[in-house]
Amino acid sequence: MLLPEIDIPGEDCLNLNIWTPDPAAGGLPVLVFIHGGAFVAGSGSVHQYDGSAFACDGVVCVTINCRLGAEGFLHLGDGGANAGLLDQFAAFAWVQDNIAAFGGDPDRVTVAGESAGAMSVTTLLSMEQSRGLMARAIAQSGGALHTLPDELGRTVGRRLAERLGVEPTRAALALVEPAVLARAGRELAEDVQGTPDPIRWESLALTLTPFAPSIDGGCWPRIRSTRSGRVRAPRFRC
Repeated sequence: MLLPEIDIPGEDCLNLNIWTPDPAAGGLPVLVFIHGGAFVAGSGSVHQYDGSAFACDGVVCVTINCRLGAEGFLHLGDGGANAGLLDQFAAFAWVQDNIAAFGGDPDRVTVAGESAGAMSVTTLLSMEQSRGLMARAIAQSGGALHTLPDELGRTVGRRLAERLGVEPTRAALALVEPAVLARAGRELAEDVQGTPDPIRWESLALTLTPFAPSIDGGCWPRIRSTRSGRVRAPRFRC
């Protein structure tokens, strides 16, 4: 049975759904699916992601959930970026440790995603921490193109803090009620999407995704060529 799609704030949303042909079978291929929703909406628990058809074909299917919006992808200057991405890592680690109990083979895990889920897939593939967590990947209608450069991610964090009337620090945001933080994040996303001003929002005026994986230098560091300055790209303004 699917977990109902309800708005669960904070870490209580960290759950997953599993469909298996036969828990006693062993060695079955595994598909782990990441839902779309522009990193601010969606759930792996809605009925269109029912994995029973995969189970009928002999595949163990897993759909995962992670923190979204400001709770999952807010980037602050003192750390705390990419919580939603780390939630996905935690789900994959759980699959590695436990999927055999559902008949799955941890060495035959395929990760797949649609839209923002596909962006997550391609982002995960670029990260060293993903090594050993998946054998194959499928990206449907999306790629790691809507990720935020470090400074742009910090700008979004500052703008959200301004809306809340607090300092853009982890300590200050920790005092904000989760429901209030989530609502402010939705309002900021609506502002970007409703008035995509390139002067105010830079590249977000094109991508319309203020909450997305950030190149924070920690969880997701710059690759060696960009750190050394050997790769440069022009910045365009509309």
